[in-house]
Amino acid sequence: MQEQTVPQTTAAEILTGLTAVGLTVTGQQIEADSIKAIAAGAKPTPPDYWESLADNLRQAANRVAGLVGTPAPAWTTLDITVVAPQDASMASAAVVDAVAEAIGATALTSSVGLDLRQHKTETRIGNLRVEAIAYLPAEGSELERLRARVAELEAERAEVTR
Repeated sequence: MQEQTVPQTTAAEILTGLTAVGLTVTGQQIEADSIKAIAAGAKPTPPDYWESLADNLRQAANRVAGLVGTPAPAWTTLDITVVAPQDASMASAAVVDAVAEAIGATALTSSVGLDLRQHKTETRIGNLRVEAIAYLPAEGSELERLRARVAELEAERAEVTR
């Protein structure tokens, strides 16, 4: 078999000569205006997280449609965990509030321990339960009150065991 020499062509050289409506690269749609900027070496602006998530959910919905005739599960949930307990932050409550508004629900805050609260919203959209949750640090007064109560109970226990 005889080897053929293929000329080296950069993406920029290929893209410069294109007139296109759009281009899909690894699942991201890039408009024609951006193609020339990419050809010139500019990096495309990453899509908004929520825009990408909506696109991912549409793709998932298209795949789920292939399950027609399959027995239904006990429940189906979309969970949006805004921040993990170890990264508790008050700023994450605003994200949950925004999700709550977008899904037509309200968010509530409750204690989940001495030093942690959760800010949560949930609703049903048809057969889909949508939930968003963020973990928040306990408020100073609440944490102090609970620590004082623990100290009080420990002191009572110590008195009883003497």
